[in-house]
Amino acid sequence: MMENHKTDRSSRRSFLGRIAAGGALAATAGIAACVPPFGMKVSKAQANYRDQPNGNQRCADCMYFKAPNGCSVVQGLISPNGWSRYYKARA
Repeated sequence: MMENHKTDRSSRRSFLGRIAAGGALAATAGIAACVPPFGMKVSKAQANYRDQPNGNQRCADCMYFKAPNGCSVVQGLISPNGWSRYYKARA
């Protein structure tokens, strides 16, 4: 009887450990989905790029902007006054 109780306890620990690992993996995957892997670029269509700012958000103020008209994330030439879904304000 005591042996069976020990197995239940191990199973619960194993289960809880798997849940914690799965949660961490899911969180990491969510972050990774936000920006393409380093060195890879996406098309303007994939980035939902447009030549106008989105409110106060514009490419020139983004951490991915490369003056005078480039981006580390979006392919091709971009406008400093443009915007894409990858916008991230400079710190």
